[in-house]
Amino acid sequence: MYYTQIALVLVLLVFTITSVFYNTIDLKTSEIKNEIEVKMISLAEKNIEHTINHNLDKIVNDVFINVSYTLMKEHRFFNNSSSAEECIENNITYILNKTLYNVCRDNFTIIVSHIRINPTSEPTRILLTGEVLLKYRKELENNVSIIINKEIGIIKEITLKEIPDPYVYNNKFYYNWSYCSPVDVNVSNGHHIFKIILNNTNFNYTLMKNPNDPSEIRIIGSSKIANEYILLPYWIEKWRYNNISVIWVNCSEDNLINGKIFILYNSSTKINRENPHKTFILFDNFNYLDNNSWEITGGCWINNGLLYVKGPYSKLSTKRSFSYNYELIFRANFSSVMKLDSENISEFIGFFKNDSNGIGFIYYNTSWGKEGLYVRYGQNLSKIPNFSKYLNNFYIYSVSWGEDRVSFRIYNEYYNLLYNKSINININENYPISICTEGVLNATVLVDWLVLKDVSNIIAIPQKPMRNILDYHEEKPKTYKGTIYYGDPEQYIKVNDGRYSIIGMFTNATYKWGSCGYKPKIEIE
Repeated sequence: MYYTQIALVLVLLVFTITSVFYNTIDLKTSEIKNEIEVKMISLAEKNIEHTINHNLDKIVNDVFINVSYTLMKEHRFFNNSSSAEECIENNITYILNKTLYNVCRDNFTIIVSHIRINPTSEPTRILLTGEVLLKYRKELENNVSIIINKEIGIIKEITLKEIPDPYVYNNKFYYNWSYCSPVDVNVSNGHHIFKIILNNTNFNYTLMKNPNDPSEIRIIGSSKIANEYILLPYWIEKWRYNNISVIWVNCSEDNLINGKIFILYNSSTKINRENPHKTFILFDNFNYLDNNSWEITGGCWINNGLLYVKGPYSKLSTKRSFSYNYELIFRANFSSVMKLDSENISEFIGFFKNDSNGIGFIYYNTSWGKEGLYVRYGQNLSKIPNFSKYLNNFYIYSVSWGEDRVSFRIYNEYYNLLYNKSINININENYPISICTEGVLNATVLVDWLVLKDVSNIIAIPQKPMRNILDYHEEKPKTYKGTIYYGDPEQYIKVNDGRYSIIGMFTNATYKWGSCGYKPKIEIE
């Protein structure tokens, strides 16, 4: 019996030792599992930090791009900068949550919060701050739970790249003019073409943005039908800073604003709005030979913007013929030509069928008469006194053909009258406008420009310059190709104005965000 008790004690001892051994193994196993879970948490934290560092720039940039395109597509802006910030921050939060969720295992919860965007001293760079809360919970054996809350802070400067600018895309920009010069005009009874002569006494060139370039000049009248200010057809014949300038205008009585038209200037525009072909009945500055307007025969060519007509029976003649009530004005050079006794030379410009029938100016050097510059009216001739001073140089010639009167005038380049002759005569014929040389090979006439207008005696008197009082503007063309990106150095300049920050642009440059931004050059220039 004693031995039996000893045996029983030994068996119980073995079971006790075995139980303790296995419990120890279980505890060791749990510790190992716990340690593995902790390491997994650490690994998850590193994965999240890596994902944030690797993807955050793109996430933020994409959010700005998508918001910008939405504003462009819907042609709208945010009501204020806070709304724009909130939209950007919410989108970043959503996408970052979604991105981090994809890199986490079971039992993990990711919460992105407190995302904030802040301006920096560089408008294309923002400071992003926020928090990522990594939560892990797992129930283990032996009533052991692993609960970990890990906060990961975000603070990073992010450079925005190629963000389309809804401010430029959705808006129209306009040229404005700061000064005007009223011009008194006695226009009546239909459309008339007349010249305005500017000089230092009636026009202040120094008030222009660029007094050497008349591209900023506009001639403005009104439209009674549309009840608005309109651009009148005009041509700037000559522009001389601090000297004489000449502008031709086509205007009707209905275009007058209290008996005036207005010259506008002082604008950043570099766009020239002259339209000589609408200003005149016929206009040619001879940049090329216009076969649609002219019949061309013999030696006629263009060189450096000048028409050369040279040699025997060389001729430009309009395909259309004209009757009275027209004035032909041209800048030309008649050449003096040496000849043999038997040779007849003529050079003529005006309304001509031939050298013996027409209305205009004609140079003769013939066997039947002495050399001279004449005016012809029908089949009659009148020699111009002291004609030689008009040869071999450029002058401005006028042939005014009225119903019962023809007038001939010669001006210098400043429209000082050098010759004037009027004849009361009725010439009831139709003539083409002709530019012609006949006779020897070296007979030559050069023409700089030629215009045809109505016969009128319009007087245009410029008045003292003043601040512009007309509500006239022109839309600026968006000349860039493709998409304009915020901050592009070719399209923007940096300004100390938070309205032109990227968030400010999302509010139509109405609300500030920070203290600086990029202003589009199209708004300034």
